[in-house]
Amino acid sequence: MRLLPSHVVLLGAALCFTLSVNLSATVYRVGPGQALESIGDVPWEVIAAGDLVEIYWRSTPYRDKFIIAGQGSAAAPIVVRGIPNPAGELPVLDGWGATTRTALNYGGEARGIIKIGYSCIPARVPPCAWFESKGNNCVTSFPCPGAGDNTTYDGDPSYITIEGLHLLHFRPGENPNEHDFINDGGDVEWYDFNLQQIVPVKYQVNAAGIFIESGRNITIRNCIFEDGGNGIFSDEFTHDLLIEGCRFTGNGTVGSDRQHNAYTEAHGVTYQYNWMGSLRDGAAGNNLKDRSSDTVIRYNWIEGGGRQIDLVDTGSRDVFNDAGYQNTYVYGNVLIETHDEGNRQIVHFGGDQPDVSLYRKGNLYFHHNTVLSYRTSVTSLFRLHNHGQVYCRNNIIYLAVNTATSALSIMDIDEDPVLNIEFSRNWVNQGVVVQHQFGTVSDLIQTKDPGFGDLVGGDLTLRGDSVCRDVSFALVGNGASHPALCEYQLHQYGSARRASGTSDLGAFEYQLPAAIAGSANDTIRTDEDVAFVGFAANGVLVNDFLPRKKGVVPIVLTEPQKGHVRMQSDGGLTYTPDADANGSDSFTYALVELPPQIISAIATYGDAYDLAYSAGDRVKIVFDTPTDWAGGSGLHGKSTVDSLFQIRGAAGLEVIGADYQGCWKSNTCYEITVQDITGADAIAPGASYVRPVGALPIRSASGLSDPAFQDSPVLSGMFELAPIQWTSLVNAAAEPDGTLSETSDSASGWVGGGVSVQSVSEGNGIATYVVHEPARWVAIGWGDGNPGISHLEMDFCLKIHSQNALAVYEFGQIVKVPGDPLVIVKPGDQLAVELRDGAVLYWYNGTVHHTSTRTTADSVFPLYVDVSLGALAKAIRAWVGLPATEVEPV
Repeated sequence: MRLLPSHVVLLGAALCFTLSVNLSATVYRVGPGQALESIGDVPWEVIAAGDLVEIYWRSTPYRDKFIIAGQGSAAAPIVVRGIPNPAGELPVLDGWGATTRTALNYGGEARGIIKIGYSCIPARVPPCAWFESKGNNCVTSFPCPGAGDNTTYDGDPSYITIEGLHLLHFRPGENPNEHDFINDGGDVEWYDFNLQQIVPVKYQVNAAGIFIESGRNITIRNCIFEDGGNGIFSDEFTHDLLIEGCRFTGNGTVGSDRQHNAYTEAHGVTYQYNWMGSLRDGAAGNNLKDRSSDTVIRYNWIEGGGRQIDLVDTGSRDVFNDAGYQNTYVYGNVLIETHDEGNRQIVHFGGDQPDVSLYRKGNLYFHHNTVLSYRTSVTSLFRLHNHGQVYCRNNIIYLAVNTATSALSIMDIDEDPVLNIEFSRNWVNQGVVVQHQFGTVSDLIQTKDPGFGDLVGGDLTLRGDSVCRDVSFALVGNGASHPALCEYQLHQYGSARRASGTSDLGAFEYQLPAAIAGSANDTIRTDEDVAFVGFAANGVLVNDFLPRKKGVVPIVLTEPQKGHVRMQSDGGLTYTPDADANGSDSFTYALVELPPQIISAIATYGDAYDLAYSAGDRVKIVFDTPTDWAGGSGLHGKSTVDSLFQIRGAAGLEVIGADYQGCWKSNTCYEITVQDITGADAIAPGASYVRPVGALPIRSASGLSDPAFQDSPVLSGMFELAPIQWTSLVNAAAEPDGTLSETSDSASGWVGGGVSVQSVSEGNGIATYVVHEPARWVAIGWGDGNPGISHLEMDFCLKIHSQNALAVYEFGQIVKVPGDPLVIVKPGDQLAVELRDGAVLYWYNGTVHHTSTRTTADSVFPLYVDVSLGALAKAIRAWVGLPATEVEPV
């Protein structure tokens, strides 16, 4: 059980949740410590426009039934709202053992816990069309005392919102001889006209948590429907029904395909942000079944059921005659066919009743859905009847069990088809046979992997390297009026779909670090020499900023010409005009969502720019790095330790790495906080520029011809590169503690001669060797990690220029390099050493351990060693020579 707040979330230009506004006439509060103890104490017979009923969570379920028949308005709706506990648990209404308020008098009590519709008390007389739909005479068929000739229809229940309730047990109880509830007459038995005998008061098999017999502008939000016949049910006299943010689970009837998680017929229905799970064990119904006009099913997570979606014919000529009956929209959904459960078809479009003249014959627009099937045989995307047209575009259809018998059938066909299907620009597994008899299949994308974030973990969002990115086709026909502007969030939430340029395939858009499409320009005004401070709360950036979450930060893209701007972490800004500024000014910004991982690269900071920050300032460090380095997986590999990111700024300030934030594509970002440091650890005023540090491409395919070596002025300033000239191999035996028990002396071909293996370390299935010789050549190689004899391969060697004063580190020892009064110690599992003019700094897990004065001032390039494997070194990291990027304020 959980809470979904009712609120507006403005994301980009898309309104992804509706706003529940209530101008209350009367507020009824029910629950512990409230004025009313039970739901039955609420005077439902007089509920009217603007009234608000709040039902507070309690540890035991409420056992009450009621009807809402009043008429609200757009400005003053009738609202029934569950108030959760601090843990987000919703108040439970249990249908078994429920009691109906005796002041009420209404029919259809056996159809659900809550009814919206016609009633004797409160008085809500149906129209003649309602009686005629039941085969009755409207003058003689309404047995309400004092109802006159029953022709005084004065409208349907209207503008009613029910939200935040957990509805449980609204099906016939297990014991047929026991009553399920007490009716509005206080009875536990009543007369069954079919059986023509007195029977216990029980629910019908098609009972619902909320039974909507009739109503206009009805909203059902953030409710849980569990263990009933139909989770929710609406009849043909319903108009403009919105079902959003609800949870459906465990509904249906064992052995029957007639009850479903949701079953609606209406003049206009929208399902959005709902989490629709499997039906009750043994139930064969569908997950979502609909017979409506103007049907929109978008941004839902629908898992299991006989079919995920069953779009069939109405039984009402009025619904059939609606213009909206000709167009049905299904987009932005996650549709999951569980392991060989139920029907092999995902979507049924057409009809299932004898009168085929009422079947859906219009257009089904099916786009930007992610379909996931665990069936071991054929999965059928659609079952179609005659005279239908399907536009299936920009979807991902993933068969998780890809066997020899796996296949995707685009459609199963009933009767003689006069139909067409356009299956265009969809992703399907490589090797899966796409079967089709009619229509066209074009621009299909088939690869092994669509690029899901984490299929096993349920993350169906796209990775940055997904082939499904930026490849969608334009929507056609009326489908173009229903673009996927939002997307589902786990679970029962919605957010804006932030496309940059061409949208992605499937239900989720890769989160681009760019200005949100469709966002409006903001206008600010300030006086000369007066700084403007704006926040999302007072309207600035409100059209652009996502709900705050980890990894989403605003950054300035282009600076103003007559001042400067600083973005705040809450989505606001501070704009400070120059002293002589006048007229107008402008700047642009973007919202960046950062991926979570980086390979084990160590960021280093040298000199160049003066950083005039104050303690507590937030800064962002942006590295302009390629997505893939030679021999590595780029910035999207395994994560590393956050504390290795350090920068030195003005005197007395230290910028300490806080939360690592990755960056999209070619950028790697870190968000860090400036902290005060004092005393011996204070660094003299100096500047900083930023370059990334990556692993030298050991054993790269291109070897020494790799451009990373040839084109790097930094590398060329630190090292000479030379090929390994020996022909024999070095063998070494590594002890468990990382020391060597023996070394080979057969490396006479090495440049400079006299080569010896200094140390070996083990970890992660590899052994790492650092080879040193008196002429100060160092080579790095990788072995197979065997504690016995390891095979060492060398691709290149480096001669370290003496002016750079690089020390050779031996495990557990202190080494002085001749000619340099420099002492470097391995203080722990993470070691970083910086050589700069006048000082040597090194850190362990973000803490300065030592500062040593140098006698020479000829070294400005730092070199870092990662010894996290607990031995000498895992690798020597060096600068890759990419353009420097300034540290910029956030």
